[in-house]
Amino acid sequence: MKNVREIFEENIKMLGYIDRALIYCRQCRYDKALYMISQTGDGINTLCDAIIKDPEYFGKVSADSISEMLSGILEARRKKDYILLGDLYELQVISFITGVQQIILNKEDFLDFTPEVYTTNIERMKAMAGDGLNELNSALGDQAIPEDEFIRTGVNSMALLDQPLEPENLLKRGYSIEFTSCGMLTMRAPFGEDEPIYLHTNGNIVKENFMLAQEWSAAKASKYIVFGFGLGYHINELRLLNPDAQIIVYESDPNVLKLYAAFADGRLLDDRKISIVPDPGRTLIEKRLGVLDKDEGVCVHYPSMRREPSGQRLSLLVPWSQVVEEL
Repeated sequence: MKNVREIFEENIKMLGYIDRALIYCRQCRYDKALYMISQTGDGINTLCDAIIKDPEYFGKVSADSISEMLSGILEARRKKDYILLGDLYELQVISFITGVQQIILNKEDFLDFTPEVYTTNIERMKAMAGDGLNELNSALGDQAIPEDEFIRTGVNSMALLDQPLEPENLLKRGYSIEFTSCGMLTMRAPFGEDEPIYLHTNGNIVKENFMLAQEWSAAKASKYIVFGFGLGYHINELRLLNPDAQIIVYESDPNVLKLYAAFADGRLLDDRKISIVPDPGRTLIEKRLGVLDKDEGVCVHYPSMRREPSGQRLSLLVPWSQVVEEL
């Protein structure tokens, strides 16, 4: 049997595939839905075997209910009743896996902080920041930032990332990292003088961010300029949907980037088609939005944007925001 940590992480992957599959089901894209579902087969078998072999650990899960669930799925597949298949995954399989995740979270402590990993992630992030700043100056062309100012901007960006992570101070200021029902992490961050707000759902994180990335990808672009990094989930989904595109992410809160480096898996930091630009004051994103090409898409992660006042160009991308905030 795999160890509990491996099962927990495999469950996260399965829930991600199922979330994407259900969206494709509702869009009647059953070819894509069935492909996503096919990626969960081994994981479900492994999970079921683990539960049967260790009933003391997974005591609340009934072997009979597992058998009934799997039989229903096989019957729906046999009949090629894809609407029913989607319903079974949505109403039974997701509930089953998230229930297991909750059992594991109640017994284990998986919120790891490893200083060596954090330091490595920060160094990788600084390299991505350098790439992002170079892309900005290249895009500005005749309006390029003068060399001395450009060097100073780069030094300041790196200095923001080099500032030590102070968990107790961040908690006092309203930052927190929490597990969601699917086992992935979400983040709360300060919101002006009000209570902190969540940057991602507490439920199906992949579903939320896959839908958002689909909306952004409606018109295929060769490059995406994104405001707001969060924990990178929407960036990952945008990347999966646009494997050939370059993605430049501007983030105005360096603490968000440092929390990603501290607690997230850091996979995005290995992707050379993604750059991250620390942008306190949101001045650099305003410059970049002023020189967009027709083959470049612009994406705004609104929960990140609404935390602080934005410049004119960024605000114009979400014209409904004022109405929402005044409700």
